[in-house]
Amino acid sequence: MIEKIQFSLQKATIEHEIIVVDDGSSDQSANIVGRLHQNVILLNQKNQGKGAAVRNGVSVATGDFIIVQDADLEYDPNDIPKLLKHAALGSAVYGTRMIQNNSNGKKYRFPDGYAFSSKIASVCLSIIHFLLYGRWLSDCLTGYKIYPRQFYIDAKVETNGFETDHELTAKLFRSNSKIIEIPIRYYPRTVADGKKIGVADFFIAIYTIFRFRFNIKND
Repeated sequence: MIEKIQFSLQKATIEHEIIVVDDGSSDQSANIVGRLHQNVILLNQKNQGKGAAVRNGVSVATGDFIIVQDADLEYDPNDIPKLLKHAALGSAVYGTRMIQNNSNGKKYRFPDGYAFSSKIASVCLSIIHFLLYGRWLSDCLTGYKIYPRQFYIDAKVETNGFETDHELTAKLFRSNSKIIEIPIRYYPRTVADGKKIGVADFFIAIYTIFRFRFNIKND
């Protein structure tokens, strides 16, 4: 995974740093990264969640933009340069799996292999965002998002799990920030392959969207 990211960014001559956050893995991932990739920053945490992992990574980052790459490679690192090209305009950039370019322009469609439950969740969350903010996102659940690093710092992220993505989207909307959606490639995994997002995460996402729209405090 690290080699693919490095190849993509070096080919596009993009100055970068790679920060790996090991969230309490038991498969020797941290040892492998530390042994084979001396030019990579390695952080360790004990099962705090994706949001906490991103927050820890951002705390030591020095670049202008933040992009998160899950280690399972559902998302193709070769798409990173084109996302960064649009991020250079100062906007947040979301890689959308729901819009594909073809000879007739852009076409809205679900990616191949996308689970039915994920389709329902995606459409519902897009509608909720539209009703609450008056802005439409075709793919609220995408894992490829680029944020200006300063925005992430100023956002003072409060959540620790997968819901951090929804907290950041809410804060982008509330600050009237521009979000650009760019079509990307996607290679979905199943639960059998180790995918961890489940039904509970859908309801946590809904709560998070409402929470940061109406400043609901967690006691």
